[in-house]
Amino acid sequence: MPFDLSLPVVAAPMFLVWGPDLIIARARAGIIGAMPAFNARSTDQLDTWLDRIDTETSALRAAEPTRRIGPHAMNLIVHSTNPRLEADLDIVVKHRVPIVFASVGNPGRVRERIQAYGGKVFADVTSVQHARRSADSGVDALVLLCAGAWGNCGWLSPFAVVPEVRRFWNGHLVAAGAIGTGAAVRAVQMLGADLAYVGTRSIATTESMANGGYREMLIASRADDVLLTSEVTGIPAKFPQDQPRTLRLHPRGRPQGVRHRQGDRGVQEMEGHPERRPGRGGGLRRHQCGRSSPPSTAQPSARAATSPPCATCALPPKPHGSARSSSSLA
Repeated sequence: MPFDLSLPVVAAPMFLVWGPDLIIARARAGIIGAMPAFNARSTDQLDTWLDRIDTETSALRAAEPTRRIGPHAMNLIVHSTNPRLEADLDIVVKHRVPIVFASVGNPGRVRERIQAYGGKVFADVTSVQHARRSADSGVDALVLLCAGAWGNCGWLSPFAVVPEVRRFWNGHLVAAGAIGTGAAVRAVQMLGADLAYVGTRSIATTESMANGGYREMLIASRADDVLLTSEVTGIPAKFPQDQPRTLRLHPRGRPQGVRHRQGDRGVQEMEGHPERRPGRGGGLRRHQCGRSSPPSTAQPSARAATSPPCATCALPPKPHGSARSSSSLA
């Protein structure tokens, strides 16, 4: 089993619901705990959180030297539209984070610096072609985001994509997609995966930062209650059916009464409820590069100069027309 874990499981990075408490608890349980860097609302806060994680996991190892303590991991959005990438990467390198999950972009942007101190780079991929490109970049592991994954997800069945990727990839392989039981973990191992991404099951735990209403909605949900939509993050993502109602989305994911650019209303409605928007990977939402507001009557240059930073991602808006799809490799 990779990394001397108690179970072949990664607590998958879930946007806005993972914090130091959950990462430390997962280390104590002997599995990998991964957290999006954006869960810390600033690079300084990320530094403080990693200080605490380092201190408490070191204390666990000292107190119980024979116990398997899982490594912690950081999820970095490596897309070119992430203005925090270099600063967050500096903090990751400073703390020598054991594992870094690279999402929404070319993992080569961070690979050399992480591997230089002995860290491992895991690349999120959603297709076989994407897996080949990431493998060629020199990463240590591939994370296959398959159909069924919560939050930002892929569309291929693990029964098809895991064996196909195994034909050309001999490194560590992680499978994600509706894995929430021991039987499901064993199933993806039989397909050829080394580790399983398990995220949703931890949202309702006491260590999670999710609010009570979201936890209750999640526990009450069934398979038929899951909605797939690209209207919230800009790339396909899954949410409970009840959650899009709070976002005023139609059942098929289209914003109600909104005719302008797709996704603006969904993001606008979520601005005031960041705790209602947990999703795996902390995908870089398109509103972070200028899509957080309805169309403005101001000139683009004036809007960029006078609009305050986004309340959710703390990023300043970009001029009209500069937004790029977060689903493209950059």
